[in-house]
Amino acid sequence: MREDAPYNVLYERRLDRIGCFMCPSSDMALIHMIEAEYPALWETWRTRLEQWQRAHGLPEAWISDGKWRLKEGCADNEDSHY
Repeated sequence: MREDAPYNVLYERRLDRIGCFMCPSSDMALIHMIEAEYPALWETWRTRLEQWQRAHGLPEAWISDGKWRLKEGCADNEDSHY
C-alpha cells in the first residue's frame, strides 16, 4: 500500500514477490511452489529459459540449479541474486 497500488490477491496465494513473474530475487522454495501450483505458467517460463539456454550455450544446470537467477560472474555464496 506504500505506493497507493491496489491490493493484489496473489499475496493470499503465498506469493510474496509479485512485481514481475518469476522474480529472480525469489527463493527457490517459492519458485518450486509456482512450478507445482501453476504448471502452465511454469511451462511457459521453462520454455523461455530453455530458448535462452540454447542460444547462449549454457548447461542444463543453468535451469535445474536455478542459476538463471544469478548475476553473471558472482559466486553462489555471494549476494548474487538480482
